[in-house]
Amino acid sequence: MFPLGFVLDFFFLLFNLYKFKIVFIWFGDYHSYLPCVLSKITGKKSLLCLGGYDAHWIVPDKAYTLKDKFRKFCVMKSIKYASILLPVSNWLAGFIKPHKEEKNIGVAYCCVNPKALEGDLKVKKEQWILTVGGGGILYETTRKKLDFFIQIGNYFFENFPDYDTKFILIGHEKDKETYNYLINFVKSPNISILPPIEDTNILKEYFSKASVYCQFSEYEAFGIAVIEAMLNRTIPIVYNGGAMPEVIDGGGIIINNFDVENTANIIKDILDNKYEDLRDIARERVINNFTIEKRKEIIYKYI
Repeated sequence: MFPLGFVLDFFFLLFNLYKFKIVFIWFGDYHSYLPCVLSKITGKKSLLCLGGYDAHWIVPDKAYTLKDKFRKFCVMKSIKYASILLPVSNWLAGFIKPHKEEKNIGVAYCCVNPKALEGDLKVKKEQWILTVGGGGILYETTRKKLDFFIQIGNYFFENFPDYDTKFILIGHEKDKETYNYLINFVKSPNISILPPIEDTNILKEYFSKASVYCQFSEYEAFGIAVIEAMLNRTIPIVYNGGAMPEVIDGGGIIINNFDVENTANIIKDILDNKYEDLRDIARERVINNFTIEKRKEIIYKYI
């Protein structure tokens, strides 16, 4: 289906591109090549948003298969011909600066709508430790170190049973490949693996009631769920990989290795109210940096 899609895109752009002044492209990949090239040829301005995989993996990596070589070709040409590049973090921007003049790169952070995602800020925090994600893809599940999250839950149940914690992992349908992989690590009853939650009201209830949010990914180009949690005064613990330290920047705790005992003790300290000041710091960081209005400012600037 890919070659057909490529041809259809070409004819769509050929007969419709003249109607528009600006072309906005989300992520660099096969689909970004023709819009960027044809925009360049026709003198249209193109803005290419880079979200992670397209820049930090494809740009520096060496392609071996024919498919990967073509994909890399599309991404590199898209970066070359796009008028403006909009990576979602400074960390990500570092991968493309060798290939584009810095004046044509503008970091446009991911964002949230506080009105839609902010729960009851006065709600009592429960002994919940939350993580969200994985997307039902096994590679993403292992990269996000969800097995590590479960191991901490097992450790907590065995060593701190009086805390009556719940370790909640959202994002995996029962009996799917990722669920079957993760369930093998569950050794205690305080761990729940839930399917994806599409209802915003239900999701923000989890964010608002959780005491701790964990993002242990080996890297993230940004980490949208982290700021959703921070908005709801949930203290994030993140691994020192990718853009996550840049995102929390004083509004959470960073771990430098995957040490179950050490991380469990950090969670215990949070539940013992030793880091309560971080709740308001985390929320203010989101309000000041990661709202729709802030993202608009950057994108409008380049438009």
